[in-house]
Amino acid sequence: MSRLTADFFVSLDGYASRGQEGQRWLFEHFEARLLGYLQSVLVEPQTLVMGRKTYTAMADYWMASKEPQAGPMNAHPKLVFSTTLSGPLGWTNARLAARPLAEEIRALARSAGEIRTLGSLSLVRQLLDLGLVDRLRLLVFPEILGSSGTQPIYRGYPNLHWRLRSYSEVGDGVLLLEYAPRHPARLAS
Repeated sequence: MSRLTADFFVSLDGYASRGQEGQRWLFEHFEARLLGYLQSVLVEPQTLVMGRKTYTAMADYWMASKEPQAGPMNAHPKLVFSTTLSGPLGWTNARLAARPLAEEIRALARSAGEIRTLGSLSLVRQLLDLGLVDRLRLLVFPEILGSSGTQPIYRGYPNLHWRLRSYSEVGDGVLLLEYAPRHPARLAS
């Protein structure tokens, strides 16, 4: 059975980025234990789902990267939701969604194993509205971005109730929190 996981990197105060710096503030926390965790997630078979902004931010970087994570990132199938991009897409194994979001995700759930979002705040908001997210996985970094924080990850999200499924420290002060919705996702519908 397929499962859709929404993954976020987030500050203690709920931000995804900081001003013009974007997510560079995260990199000082990338030490051996956190990198090991991230690598373990990346080598799992999965289909990556993302919106246009995430696709354009990641495609060129990962295609040129020599980092160990580049191999899995480039090899995984990727489904991109965009009304402004046109295909074919340049990132290996990436394709544009041809159908509406719910229809595309349900079709993917019938044919793929794990489905995972990367960032893509507005896409995840839509997936939550449709009841299609099975797991919310947060990497919470020990930083308060305060007034420099941009992209509050929960702004405009629906009011939903979650159960904490697991938690652990995966880096120096970096917490992994995994939640499941109180009501099961509707991937099979």
